[in-house]
Amino acid sequence: MNEQNINIGRRERLTASELDRVLLELNNLDPRRMKQGKIGDCYYLASLMAVANSPQGRDFIAGCLRPHYGPDRPLGFLGTILKNVLAMLVSE
Repeated sequence: MNEQNINIGRRERLTASELDRVLLELNNLDPRRMKQGKIGDCYYLASLMAVANSPQGRDFIAGCLRPHYGPDRPLGFLGTILKNVLAMLVSE
């Protein structure tokens, strides 16, 4: 729960039309159409929008989202943004 008593870890099932919309968006990402939801993630969304401002960034984001299919339609998506995490020591 956050300060406003909103469960930011809650998951909701996407409707069939929402799933179809996401599939279409993956082929034509536009940072101007990205919208923040109900969880205070503006800092994260702003970063994704910045990455989506280049063709390479849009390809990267689309490659991080994988649809999961049931017998006859997509059931949801799995997003993995960090693929190769690099630990770095910063010293003076």
